[in-house]
Amino acid sequence: MNIIITGSAGFIGTHLTRHLLSHGYNVEGVDNYTHTITNMNRQVRHPFDIDVSKQGWENDKYIINFVENCDAIVHLAANTVIGITVKSPAQAIRNNVEGVLNVLEACRKHDLKMVFASSAEVYGSNQHTKPMNEHHPINPHTPYGASKIAGEYLCQTYRKVYGLKTNVTRCFNIYGPLQRIGSGVIPIFTSRVLNGKSPIVLGDGLNTRDYVYIDDIVQAYELAILKDFQGEPVNFCSGVETSTNDLADLIIKISGANVKRRNGPARGWEPRRSWGDFRRATREFNWKPEISLEEGLKKYVEWYKTHEIL
Repeated sequence: MNIIITGSAGFIGTHLTRHLLSHGYNVEGVDNYTHTITNMNRQVRHPFDIDVSKQGWENDKYIINFVENCDAIVHLAANTVIGITVKSPAQAIRNNVEGVLNVLEACRKHDLKMVFASSAEVYGSNQHTKPMNEHHPINPHTPYGASKIAGEYLCQTYRKVYGLKTNVTRCFNIYGPLQRIGSGVIPIFTSRVLNGKSPIVLGDGLNTRDYVYIDDIVQAYELAILKDFQGEPVNFCSGVETSTNDLADLIIKISGANVKRRNGPARGWEPRRSWGDFRRATREFNWKPEISLEEGLKKYVEWYKTHEIL
């Protein structure tokens, strides 16, 4: 299969590209190199990547020029740092919504399958005492979450109106090698702990998240390329609820550092609980997470020790 990946030099895009190439796919990457691992270009950039820093990956005419002879587009490119989207909502909406629309138009004109990277942020905070399945109410807390809902609805509309094949992945908190500081709490805590500093837990530390390792997510995206989700989004997560306090303590334990976590001011816009249900992915597509949080954190901490990241 011939696959185009937007955001191919980002955290998820790099892992997915490497995996697909090693399994015999033909991959062409598209990236503007303004994301959070730009400083690691020597490690992540591939010779087949198209640099659209001048044209803009959201430029529909430019995208249409190179999608011929392609079977599917995996659209990962977006403003993904949630805090930045809170500070600059207009830019987030422009990039994350108009970008989806233009990629969908390219897919419609060339009859291509589209895999869209949505997010668990569309749910906001868990409203029940059980993990959130795909029928949980939509209630985003940030412009990023709102932009992902808009992208999902555009995909559903193009499927209904034009018969376009669109698969939507709702991934929870992804972590692993190549994820750098500024793109998640795990890199922030790891950096501080390995430098002998206390991880700073915002608020009371009882906020919870569902952390899923990058290798499991790569398997999910290959599944999304090969299967048909029939227009409905699918959760990909660990199914385990972890508090920020417990996460900090686990990173300290794994690193062996002689530090203790401490508290900082809370961010009012953050969801209180986020905890996913992956049973649909298992039931319909035989997917389930394979790597536990402790195992994944050990892999990330060991990788971090040998890489200089910012």
